[in-house]
Amino acid sequence: MMKYFFQSFLILTLAIEVSSAKELTLIARASERDSYNLPYTSYFQDVTPFLSSSGDVYAKVIFLNGSAYHQGIFLKESGKTEGTLIYTAPEGIYIGDLHVNANDLITFATHDGGSAVGLYTFDPKKLVLKTIIDARKEKIDGISDPTIDNENRIITRILTRKGKRSIIRISENDREVLYSDEENGMSYIFSPYSNLSGEFVFKARYGELGNFGEERPDALVTNKGKVAIDRDSKKSSIFLSFRNTASLNDLGEIVFVAMNESGKLGVYSSKREGALVLEGQSGVSKIEYFPPRINNLGEIALRYKDEQGRTNIGLVTLSGKLKSALKIGDLVETDYLTSVVKEFHGGVAIDDRSNVSFVTTLLDKNETELLGHGLFVASDL
Repeated sequence: MMKYFFQSFLILTLAIEVSSAKELTLIARASERDSYNLPYTSYFQDVTPFLSSSGDVYAKVIFLNGSAYHQGIFLKESGKTEGTLIYTAPEGIYIGDLHVNANDLITFATHDGGSAVGLYTFDPKKLVLKTIIDARKEKIDGISDPTIDNENRIITRILTRKGKRSIIRISENDREVLYSDEENGMSYIFSPYSNLSGEFVFKARYGELGNFGEERPDALVTNKGKVAIDRDSKKSSIFLSFRNTASLNDLGEIVFVAMNESGKLGVYSSKREGALVLEGQSGVSKIEYFPPRINNLGEIALRYKDEQGRTNIGLVTLSGKLKSALKIGDLVETDYLTSVVKEFHGGVAIDDRSNVSFVTTLLDKNETELLGHGLFVASDL
């Protein structure tokens, strides 16, 4: 019951200093020169990794291919000691974040730096790319954050050249409009997130079309209807506002970030009472913008700042304990040198084995040399 209506590369396992993670695995290090487990010149920029239900690690990467830079998809399969660059996009085409179902089918959208180019699936076993939407042919300007369920149905938000936003579900033989900002009393539809069962959640702003003001009523909406509303919708709501993106696990538990009556941001669940993490408590000074993710164990991964202002990658256990996997200033051993974590890039991923994945910027211990960006998996928190 909802509580709130209203190429192949080697892998290196490392010991970490100053972290509650008992094991930190360096999956890849991207650098301008001499990258590790990636092409020689590679970059991770604003990357949110994806951890599949079988423990595979996926991430988009930029790399120098001949004389041109390309974006591609990197995969390290669970149980293997090598990672692989499984897909290379055409020059000038940018890949969005990845989502993978239990059939190992990947979905992602691409753009050219301005407008959408297409929506795709990619089968890493057969190395087959399938075009789901040709955005230029269909006059679609935007395709946002597609997700794919275990029936290979894709849910995403599209933006037409006429400015209409719709959440659609695409199956092999059908395309269905689930919500539209022209037909549901919504003035703005934010990007949805779906689980492997096909349930989804998104934030909607209500009012006349084109009225996007923060004073308009907001709600978190699922395929079953509204699950949380803000105070602009109903004066008795405990929420002043919501962050733009929520997520849910395969059991239908939704996690989201909302501002309470005191102006503090907290992480909330649709199936648990009260804030699971709250600014100003448990050593948390700020919940960062990237959305939290929840696994089927009820554990939640997130980015937050501690009382010293350092960004942490955190895990909230089912008992409510917040653990830090890694933070800015921690030392890690890499393939090259002992490194200092300087900052984090993108969001976090979590799987049902309590593994958490993320990307960091790495400097040498003296903080004088950039060593690149590391893709890590933290285990046994």
